[in-house]
Amino acid sequence: MRTWARRTREAFVAITGTGAGASAVLALLVLATVFVCVATPRASLSYRTTALRQLIAATPANGQAVVGSVAMPTLGGALGPLGQPDFSSITGLQFGPIGAELARHLRADGLPLTPGASWWGAAVNYVTAPGIPKSAYNGSTPPQLEVLDRSSLGKYSKLAAGQLPSTGSINPNGSSASFQVAVTTLTAAKFSLRPGSVIRLADSQAGSISTIYLHVTGILAPVSQSSSFWTADPDALRPSFNKTNAGGYWLGAIFVADSEVSDLESAVFTQNMTVTWDFPLSLKGVTANEAAALNNELTSGLTGAGVVTHTVVTPLTIGLAAAISGAVTEFVQVQSELGSLLALLYVSLTVVGLVVLLLGARLLAERWAGELALIRARGGARAQLAILTARAGALVVIPATVAGVLLGVAVTPGQDESLAWWLAGITAVVALAAVPWLAIRRAWTTGPAGDRADSAPPRESRLRRVVYDIVAVAVAVAGLVVLRLQGPPPPGSVNWYTSAAPVLVAVPVAVIVVRACPVLLRWLVRLAGRRRGVTSFVGFARATRASATIVLPAFALVLALGVIAFGAMLRTAVVTGDVAQSWRQVGADAVIDASGSNAPLTPAVLRDIEAVPGVRQAAAVTVTAGATAGGSTVGVLVINPVSYAKLVAATPARRFRAGPLSEPASGQVAGPIPALASPGAAGVIGGQKLLVGTTLIPIRIAATVRSTPGVPETGPFIVLPAWAADRALPPGSLVPNQVLVTGPVQAARLGAVVARQLPGATTITYRSAVLAALTGATLPRGAYTTFAEAAVAAAGFGAIILLIMLALGARPRELTLARLFTMGLSRWQARALVVAEALPAIAAAAIGGAVCAYALVPLVGPSIDLSPFTGSGVTVPLRADFAIIGYLAGCLVVLALATLFAQAAATRLRGVSRALRVGE
Repeated sequence: MRTWARRTREAFVAITGTGAGASAVLALLVLATVFVCVATPRASLSYRTTALRQLIAATPANGQAVVGSVAMPTLGGALGPLGQPDFSSITGLQFGPIGAELARHLRADGLPLTPGASWWGAAVNYVTAPGIPKSAYNGSTPPQLEVLDRSSLGKYSKLAAGQLPSTGSINPNGSSASFQVAVTTLTAAKFSLRPGSVIRLADSQAGSISTIYLHVTGILAPVSQSSSFWTADPDALRPSFNKTNAGGYWLGAIFVADSEVSDLESAVFTQNMTVTWDFPLSLKGVTANEAAALNNELTSGLTGAGVVTHTVVTPLTIGLAAAISGAVTEFVQVQSELGSLLALLYVSLTVVGLVVLLLGARLLAERWAGELALIRARGGARAQLAILTARAGALVVIPATVAGVLLGVAVTPGQDESLAWWLAGITAVVALAAVPWLAIRRAWTTGPAGDRADSAPPRESRLRRVVYDIVAVAVAVAGLVVLRLQGPPPPGSVNWYTSAAPVLVAVPVAVIVVRACPVLLRWLVRLAGRRRGVTSFVGFARATRASATIVLPAFALVLALGVIAFGAMLRTAVVTGDVAQSWRQVGADAVIDASGSNAPLTPAVLRDIEAVPGVRQAAAVTVTAGATAGGSTVGVLVINPVSYAKLVAATPARRFRAGPLSEPASGQVAGPIPALASPGAAGVIGGQKLLVGTTLIPIRIAATVRSTPGVPETGPFIVLPAWAADRALPPGSLVPNQVLVTGPVQAARLGAVVARQLPGATTITYRSAVLAALTGATLPRGAYTTFAEAAVAAAGFGAIILLIMLALGARPRELTLARLFTMGLSRWQARALVVAEALPAIAAAAIGGAVCAYALVPLVGPSIDLSPFTGSGVTVPLRADFAIIGYLAGCLVVLALATLFAQAAATRLRGVSRALRVGE
């Protein structure tokens, strides 16, 4: 094993030469970058797919099916000759082929149908059954039965007693008819039925047949009760109770045989029958990327799939619908809105990763500089050098790429995101091309091996760089102008050009930073030259010479810091939006709904609630409804203005104007009752009276209010003072039914008090629970988690860029320190020198990143909709947070200082002789 490892190391060194260490660093960078490119999109797909599957799992089985139905007369017209209805020969043998044709259409449209799970059914609407046992009656009201004929009955049930129905007959004189039926065990138990029981239907519902008898032949034990076969019509499985003003009655179902359908159709229930086809969908394997296509098929694609031509005489259109389509549509819309954030993330993170690889390749080129210069001096051609460096680069990049892909796939199993492969491929190609290109460029644009790495570029190179800068800034500014003019993308779409906004902003900022930094440094050099001491002068002078080499690192640092700060500001905006939405939904820290309580909400009960630890303010209110003369319904909130105003003052809601509702000092009320009204209520009520309960009360709109705690978010409402409402309405007609509570209330203690004082159907809604539900929703939480993970990756890339940036000038800096140490340079002076050399460029990049993050808010903010994070349609504003931007910029500077001090300390510990022996 040791021999194999030694030989591998020797072979690696033989191929990579003097760049063995830098090659290992580049391999780690390629691995990390490819891992991020693969894992980030796949992780995003994972949480989005999880959210979609949770939505699907929460949908009942009957909602996860495509259902088509048609009235029997319409179907008979399509099956009869020349469109003439023919019911005498219609049986399940004809329903099956129609269902098969519909299934072929649905599969052709791409809908994932569950194999072998589709079924058809013919149903007779509910008819009264007076001849059923009296135990099935509700008082004197007999139950109503639904007559069902369904395929696959033997698959979804088994006989518990008796036998399946088989035949039916109509009396030759047409006066009566008999049919064999089966019922489920639950129906038999409720209606006291058994094999041999006879049920007589109401004579008035039999059409030309005066009397219909249903002979129970079998009792069915249901199988797979959660399937759409039983959930599509709940009464098929068990009876349900239908409440009415007169009391109500039971609803149940019976099953008939296919052979009985023609008699039922032709002589009894022709005009009262419908045929239904049910096609359960197999949605367990659907991913978030497939949701948009599924949504299109469930909305627009079902219209064409319902046209039947081959199994009928006359073409027939059967209406198809899927109950889950609404939820899928909403998911697709939210996912599309979040897509703009994810696109911004992918573009920016990919660019930062590519810059990291370019810097790694450049570091490798620096380590190869001496070796390639020697080969060139011995007559090596450019093609030979290209082949040599490309081979060494491939040895590093290809295994690292494979390892990064395998690691990314391992941490995100079961996901297949094509974008991940595109990003990984682009990363590998850039790394493979950058290694030979930068190495050859370094060998052909420098002098002998002894040239300094920080030597000033020639005049022609400086002119070319100026031209490149002008072109880059012009293109970026033009792109930002176009972005600003075209505005945000349409809802539900992703604009990849908009997603490149961080890159467009970073380009001019980086150019300004790089070009302004030497000007400032030359001024500092002149200033330091007038002072005694050499450390600042040497440091600033070296920084001036090295400033031309930081273009790419500065751009990457600006972009990385901008993305991290922008993500932090997004998080702050989302948290603020979640909190605001929780206040809008609840209105207080806790709301006690005592409308269903068996005990009244008295002042003594309110005092007990106020005594609960953590309660700061509590206000009892009455929530009811009123009606205008025009019949419009208006919400009514009756409050004590003083206590209610104190409670609202403890919430983020707008200050409540209690003045217009204050009781007159005289205590006498003259004229209409003062009220606060929402804009919609003010227009509806005007100067009219309002019907509250059974009393008309005159209303005077004293002021308007858009929202206030205790009332719904939408709909017109008014706020009345309790002192006036009590005098205008009959005594006891308005009793407080809600309590609004603010403060860090102890939920257990509050629940105990409410249970003791307000027994019955009393509910407590806590704002903390609503906030937890908002922040814990799978789709929004996963989207932000992905963005936070990418921000961490960007921070890691930024740290790597900083380290490489410092490593590129490490050797000249070490030589300078070693020479100055021999002249008596102190430890404090060494630190001052490295700070003076490297800190200006780092600080300039930090300032540029802060400017980039701040500029992204007005440029990208309007095109980003954060409302999906808060689960509401209210716009969540994105604002610049200077504290976050400053904190991140400070972290970057601190990291740079720590690295520089560590390097200075390492140089001193190694000793100056070693540094001076190995060098240029």
